[in-house]
Amino acid sequence: MLSGFDIQFPYPLLAFFILFGSIAFAILAYKNASVSFHIKLSLIILRSFSLALLAFLLLEPVFEWQNQSVQKSKLAVFVDHSKSMRLDDFGIKRDSSAIYAYSFLDSHLKDSLSLKLYAFGKSIREIPKDSLHFDDPITNMASIFKVLAKVDREKKIRGAILLSDGQINQGEEPVVLAKASTVPINTVLIGDPKPKKDLKITRVIAPDKAYLGTEIPISIIIQQNGFQDKSIKISLSGNKRRLETKALTLSSREHTVKFTVKPDKLGVNHFRVALNTFKDDVSPNNNRYDFKIEILDQRKHLLVISGYPEPDLSALLSTLNPLKNFTVSKLVQKSPGNFIGKSVLLDSREKLHTIILIGFPTKDTDQQSINKIQNLLKTKKPALFVWITRQTALNRLSGFESFLPFAESSPQLKGMALETFLEPGQDLMVLPFSAALPSDYRERLAETPPVGLVKSNITPKKGSSVVWVEKSDPKTAKPFFWLFNETNQKSGVICGDGLWRWRLNANPLIREVYQQTLVSTMEWLSENEEINLLSIFPKSGTFDEHLEIKLSAFLQNHKLIPIEDARINLEVLGQNSQKKLFSTFKSMRSGGEYQTDLGLLPSGNYSYKATAYVQNSTFVEASGIFQVQDLGLEFLKPEANQDLMEDIARTSGGKFYTTEHLKQLVKDIKTDPRYKPKAKTNTQSFELASQTSILFLILGLLSLEWLIRKLLSMP
Repeated sequence: MLSGFDIQFPYPLLAFFILFGSIAFAILAYKNASVSFHIKLSLIILRSFSLALLAFLLLEPVFEWQNQSVQKSKLAVFVDHSKSMRLDDFGIKRDSSAIYAYSFLDSHLKDSLSLKLYAFGKSIREIPKDSLHFDDPITNMASIFKVLAKVDREKKIRGAILLSDGQINQGEEPVVLAKASTVPINTVLIGDPKPKKDLKITRVIAPDKAYLGTEIPISIIIQQNGFQDKSIKISLSGNKRRLETKALTLSSREHTVKFTVKPDKLGVNHFRVALNTFKDDVSPNNNRYDFKIEILDQRKHLLVISGYPEPDLSALLSTLNPLKNFTVSKLVQKSPGNFIGKSVLLDSREKLHTIILIGFPTKDTDQQSINKIQNLLKTKKPALFVWITRQTALNRLSGFESFLPFAESSPQLKGMALETFLEPGQDLMVLPFSAALPSDYRERLAETPPVGLVKSNITPKKGSSVVWVEKSDPKTAKPFFWLFNETNQKSGVICGDGLWRWRLNANPLIREVYQQTLVSTMEWLSENEEINLLSIFPKSGTFDEHLEIKLSAFLQNHKLIPIEDARINLEVLGQNSQKKLFSTFKSMRSGGEYQTDLGLLPSGNYSYKATAYVQNSTFVEASGIFQVQDLGLEFLKPEANQDLMEDIARTSGGKFYTTEHLKQLVKDIKTDPRYKPKAKTNTQSFELASQTSILFLILGLLSLEWLIRKLLSMP
């Protein structure tokens, strides 16, 4: 609206005399001209106006206009656009309530305020009213405060209104962010905060791994609200077939239902627990739960190969054969290339955990037999235990060089000491199985009979763990028994014979030393899962397809020391799409921890393989599986979160409302001085002397006057 026009002269009285003088001068100039009245008047006007305008320019007059307008305050309205807004609260749909609330605010505030509508969920964007569809799979309120921070820097928004059910499942804690907000946030709760009718499986308690043939206990934790005294059925399926179904009457808030399964399939077994659903169950998506158990073969397959029958072989077999967790096959050399006994482990695909060479190879052993054992070590990668006795031909062990824990590449026999007592080595109590040994193990070992120590040039490889040593001068004591573990190739050595005397000793404590030590050693050699050098977390699990998938890794060496400077590559294969994804773990420089982000993946089953490289050499590998599916994050907590909405309003300086109090919200906003419209005055001015067009106007007027005079033949 135009509110004023003004002309400013430095000397207004002088301007008046100039105007009056210009008119008088023009009249005197044409007073006696012999032309018609109209021409005379036109000439007077042209001259007086041009002279006055020229004189005015010398006074530098200023012309000024003023416009005044009313500027509305801007108010941001954030509407929860997630799927949980589609829930029904006892006949009232949340999305309808949200649309009604915004329409009410828009119709009652649009005359005094300018409303900006934002939809938030997975992301945030400014949208028109008719674009609300409430289909975002997750809710992230943190994005609201990023928008508020931006518009606050631009000084465009005075406050905000938040329409939401208060359920969030991604992003930073909104109450913390609300404390830093520079504008007040009034919150309107959409939905009912009272608990809804819901039946769900909250968790399943089951082991990640179990042994084949053992009974596995599985506990199902079920929660219900609103289905008191209802009867349901819980079914357990495994590998796509129904295993068992149980009935349950819902008599309390939480129930535990127990199943027992006995898998008969090695490898990863897939299980699903499912509940029958009710029509009024607010979220049937949480009525099923998928999980996996990796089934391992608890039997450890040992292959014992001996040069010739001897007492230590009999004592070893007598100790291992009765044990249920060992399957022992033996081959005793009868003549070169001819063995007593048969073993399917030599040619079949069955797993072979440990090869025990006792008194083998001998000087008569043929090269073909040695080559066959070498091939087993390369293909099946079992642990190797070498029991060196009087019959062992050390020079024939050179063919096993890469598998032996020897420091000497060309082992040679240097004699035999028959009367050697043993004592614990320096590494005995740090061995993986040392905790299972009796507390008086050292004292018992001191009571054992002497053994025969093979004197040779072999010494343990660097990094070996010495279990027993010769009882003599500590500086010259020879190791008798040691173990070695490197890049998943376990090995061990006993460098002597005569231990059978311990096995037959009358003292039961000495017999226990023999049995406990050898059995623990064989269990350690045969157990591949005992030390996970590379662990990927979660080893198995289920991810939501709407959330970024992040994996962590932990890497350590065989002495359980974390490795921080390795390179870990990850290969992920989609079992449905057969598409491969490659990633690299990033070292966190905090005790062997690594992380990688796979981003978003579509629903389906995935397998992964991680390979760790240390100093550009393959160190260890790990593999596993995981699932990606729509877990229905928006429906895990169907009731509206009133506490969160109240906290956001309080900490930001706003107020909390429900949909029943929208009129009060409108009244509070209209009476709040922060939202009052502001009058804005715009002033425009220009100096006449600075306008080039005025000079052209004066020149035009004078030229027109001159032309008229010439046409009329006037002087």
